[in-house]
Amino acid sequence: MKWRLWILIGAIAAVGTLFLFPAIPQSEAYHNFADKRALLGVPNCLDVLSNVFFLLVGAWGLRTVFRRAQFLDPRERWPYAMLFIGVTLTAFGSSWYRLNPNDATLVWDPSACSDSVTRSSGHDRIGRFKTAQRTPRKCPKSVSSAWDARRTSSTAR
Repeated sequence: MKWRLWILIGAIAAVGTLFLFPAIPQSEAYHNFADKRALLGVPNCLDVLSNVFFLLVGAWGLRTVFRRAQFLDPRERWPYAMLFIGVTLTAFGSSWYRLNPNDATLVWDPSACSDSVTRSSGHDRIGRFKTAQRTPRKCPKSVSSAWDARRTSSTAR
C-alpha cells in the first residue's frame, strides 16, 4: 500500500509542476495544410475526408470484436474494443481539428489516437491473468506459431 501512495504523490507532483510553467506556443505554420481546397462547403475537404478510413477501421474492428471474434475468456475482448473505440474517436477528433485548424482545436487531433494506444496496451497485460497459456482460437498461423514457440520455450526452461 505504501508504494501506491508514493506513486500517487509523484503523479500529483508531476502534474502540479506543469502548472508552474507557461504554455508552449504552437507555430501557426503547423496549421497550414497542403490541401486547403473547399469542396461542398467543407474547408480542407480532403484532409477531413481522409479520416473516413479511421472510422471504417474502427467500425470493422468493433464489429469483429463483438460479433465474430471468439475469445476463450470474455474479458479478453475489452482491450481490443477500447483500441477500436479509440480508432473510431480518432476519426471524429481529427476531422474536428481539420475543419478549423487552430490552437484551440489542436487538442482533439492527437488526443483520441494516443488514448486508443494507451488503452490498447492493456491487451498484453491480459496474459498475466488466467489466459497466459492459451492461444486465441482464430488468429493467423504465423501469430499462432509464434505464440506456441514462445510458450514452448518458456516451459522448457
